[in-house]
Amino acid sequence: MNKFIINLIVFLLLLSIAQLHSEHNVSHDILFEKYSCIVEEFTLVDPDFNSNKEFEKFRTAISIQCKNGVNFANKYTIVTWGCGTNCQYSVLVDRTNVKIYDGVTSTYGVNYTLESNLLIVNEYIPESENPLDTTRYYIVNDGILQEIKP
Repeated sequence: MNKFIINLIVFLLLLSIAQLHSEHNVSHDILFEKYSCIVEEFTLVDPDFNSNKEFEKFRTAISIQCKNGVNFANKYTIVTWGCGTNCQYSVLVDRTNVKIYDGVTSTYGVNYTLESNLLIVNEYIPESENPLDTTRYYIVNDGILQEIKP
């Protein structure tokens, strides 16, 4: 074999080993299932801006997005708005007790499902060179997001 083919094989082998050890190689479907929650029916309540006055200035965005119903962990509506270039802020609105909870700031957004307590922030972007642009994982418990390592 010529040197080019040998180098190519070595390169591909090293690349595949790196992919096997990558934290971003974990399937999100498996993680969402691992942190699944029971979806139950209940009467939706509108957010109470007195529960967290900090978000009064975002009343329109929160109210409009809450009209779409529950979208996270059975009882929350995640509401997101832009906070600058490559910046989004997301809050949690508990649709059973009217409270608005602090959320997270992201660069590339958040990923979540109705059937899971898992919130994925800044899904891995391979081209990113900014060390702050890393994927983070959170579990919600009574409106509080707790960072985890899946």
